[in-house]
This record gives sequence, structure tokens and C-alpha cells, in this order.
Amino acid sequence: EWQILRKVPDSKLTEAIESYWQAHDPTPGTLRNENREQFYSRVLRADELFTIHKRLTGWKSDRGRIYIKFGEPEQIVSNAFPIGEPPSIRWHYFRLNLSFLFTDDRGFGQYTLRNKDEEYQDF
Repeated sequence: EWQILRKVPDSKLTEAIESYWQAHDPTPGTLRNENREQFYSRVLRADELFTIHKRLTGWKSDRGRIYIKFGEPEQIVSNAFPIGEPPSIRWHYFRLNLSFLFTDDRGFGQYTLRNKDEEYQDF
């Protein structure tokens, strides 16, 4: 779906996004679209949690993207001061059988997703 939306011309993008959300409305016929509300709520929360500076807002970061897609991790394991390795954080989503490893290679708090393939597996 993302690949399709990327190819939509700017003049039709608003309409295409509305169609996307209508197709993903768990309760069609009501005024609320719970999935859309959850998405925007997660975007705001990702900005609160993961924004490092104005050039890298939270939703644009790797942790922000994973948070938006999968929500709050069920477990977070942090290794802030490892010897001979960069700091790392591992998020576990047990219900989805997924784990994501983020490392801070430069030491400035910009954690990068190390196992990107996990993000795109079918579940």
C-alpha cells in the first residue's frame, strides 16, 4: 500500500490518503476511525519520546517508525554502558514474535535499527 501511495500525484494525494483510511476503518459508518486516531496518537508520542533535535523529529527516527507501526514494546532491554560496543536498546513484541535492536553508534542518542528485515516480515 505504501508503494502505491508513493506513486500518487500530489494533486490526488489527499483523496488517496482518505481512501486508505476508509479502507482501514474498523467501524465503517461511524464518525470515528480508531485506526487513524491510533496512528496520529503514536506519531505525537514518537515525537515526544524520540526527538533529538529539530532536524530529526521522533517520527522520522528508526525508533519512532517502529513505535508508530507496532506500538509500545512489551519489554525494553537497555545496555547503556557496554564495554567495547555502542549503547543498545532491544524492544520485544512477544505477541508478534518480533524483537528490534537499536544501537547508538555515535553516542549522541540517535539509535539506528540494526535488524531491518524483522520490520518487514509477514505476521
